Amino acid sequence: MQHKSVSIILQPPLEEAHSEPCLVVDPEPLVGIDNPHEIPSKSMLNSVLQIYLNLPNITEELPVAPQGDLSQLVLWMRSVWQGNSSALDWEPLEYQELLDRLTRLFCETRFGDRYLFEIKNTTISTNRYLTVKIGHLPQHNQVTLLSVLNQSLGHHYATFFDGNSLPLSSSGPKTTFLKLPELLCIYLERPLSESGYHSTPVEIPIELDAGLYLDPSARKPVSHGVQCTFYRLHGFSTQAQGKFVTYTRIRGGSEWYRCCDEATSVVDLGMRVSSKGVLFCVYRLQIK
Repeated sequence: MQHKSVSIILQPPLEEAHSEPCLVVDPEPLVGIDNPHEIPSKSMLNSVLQIYLNLPNITEELPVAPQGDLSQLVLWMRSVWQGNSSALDWEPLEYQELLDRLTRLFCETRFGDRYLFEIKNTTISTNRYLTVKIGHLPQHNQVTLLSVLNQSLGHHYATFFDGNSLPLSSSGPKTTFLKLPELLCIYLERPLSESGYHSTPVEIPIELDAGLYLDPSARKPVSHGVQCTFYRLHGFSTQAQGKFVTYTRIRGGSEWYRCCDEATSVVDLGMRVSSKGVLFCVYRLQIK
């Protein structure tokens, strides 16, 4: 049975960059996405999309009448929010190609402004998500996301839970943020071989403070006179043996949900999460 949602049209201020009218919808709490033939590329697509489908604000910041390639994506998302579980009909893509395509399309919308950041070191290839390479790390030792993030942004050691440190090749300048994004998106680049993805276990913190990465001249987010650099994990996509799974909160809620194609369930993640297959995670800036 489809969800009968209430929709209204919102007109953003005309002086803003994305001032096109947006359709505000009242979504279903959570809808699984079909993959009856268990196709890995569909599983990957479903997993990444579940992270975006369940973010706050996205249900009210997509244009009423999207054009071109954006139209298919937005109309499909609205159908899911109404209870439709049919999969998005996109051709198979590699993981980073998928992130790039979604990034390009969301950049055309008001919602896309939420994960725009500015950095001082211009060698970073995108201003919408961070890419952290982990293919050079040993596959038998667990490493923290903060450790590999530090290395990617200009630090030179990755620290493992057994206390050992691995010198890393990065010798460039430290990357600092001039503007923090509201949505901090991190892609963990794992090389893919015939045996599967590179499997270094990564511990993902539920909470993350990005104050360390702010440039002294940065425009700091401020709410009620308090600088905001504190992030909370919204969701992440992981994989094992060709199956992609998402763990996500729903529109800022506290409960965690596991989404594996059509199957969804409530889960308890605790305060520390470790995964050999995590590829993509999204953090939300906590603005009081």
